[in-house]
Amino acid sequence: MKRAVPIIIIALAVILPPSRAAEAYLLPAYKISDAQYQVAADETFKEYDAIIASIRDELPIGEVESHRKDYKKRLTPAQIEATRKYREIKDEYEFWGWVMDLKTKLLAMHPQRENPAVKAEADKFAKVTVQRTYDMSQEYRIPISALIRNWEVNKGKRKKGHCYHYVNDLRKELRKHSWRHFEMHWGEAWPKDVRENNALVIVASGQPFETGLAIDLWRRAGRPFWTPVKGDFYPWQDAGDLEIEEN
Repeated sequence: MKRAVPIIIIALAVILPPSRAAEAYLLPAYKISDAQYQVAADETFKEYDAIIASIRDELPIGEVESHRKDYKKRLTPAQIEATRKYREIKDEYEFWGWVMDLKTKLLAMHPQRENPAVKAEADKFAKVTVQRTYDMSQEYRIPISALIRNWEVNKGKRKKGHCYHYVNDLRKELRKHSWRHFEMHWGEAWPKDVRENNALVIVASGQPFETGLAIDLWRRAGRPFWTPVKGDFYPWQDAGDLEIEEN
C-alpha cells in the first residue's frame, strides 16, 4: 500500500479484525547457520520439538508463559529448569515453526509434492523466505501498525514499510537463487485504490496464478503471513513481473 493514508483509515486499523488490520510485530534477530541450510528443516524442527516436548512434561507451555507475568507463582526446581530451557529456545522454535509451515503449504499446492527435488526446493524456498522476513522486521521496525508506517513513509519520515517494499526486498533475495519447481508472481489487489495491496505470489511451475500462495508480509506489519490466493480477503490479480520503483 503506497498511497496517502487518511486518518479514518488509521483509526479503522485499530477496530478491524486481524484479517483486515495490519499488526505490528518485531521479530527477534535470528540467522540460519550454514549447517542448518544443509539439512532438511524437518530435522532441525524435530530437534526443537523434542526439547519442547520435554518441557511440557514438566510444565504446560501456557504456564511457562504465565509465569513470566507472575513471578510469585511457586515452581519446582524441575519446572524452573523447564522454564529456563523454554526461554532459551522459544525464538528459534517459532522461527523453525514458520519455516515448516511455509514448506508444508508450498508442497501442498505442488502436483509433484512427493518428488525429492520438489521437497528440497520447497525447503530452501521456505528457509530463504522466512530468514529474509525476519531480517526485514529488524530493518523496518514497524511501530503499532503498518498503516501508520505508510503515513510515515508518505511524509518522508521513514524510507520503507509500504507493501511493495516487502515484495521488492523479498523478491530480490529469492532471485539470488535459481528455482525450477516454483515461480514468483507479483500479486496486486485493488490497484490504484486506497485499499491497494501487493504481495509476492508463489505458484508451482506451470500452474495457474489462482492456485498460488500469497506471501503478504505487509498485512501483519512484517510478521510471516501467507495464504492461498483463492478465497483470500484480497482479490489478488497477476501483475506478472511488475517492477515498482522505490522512493
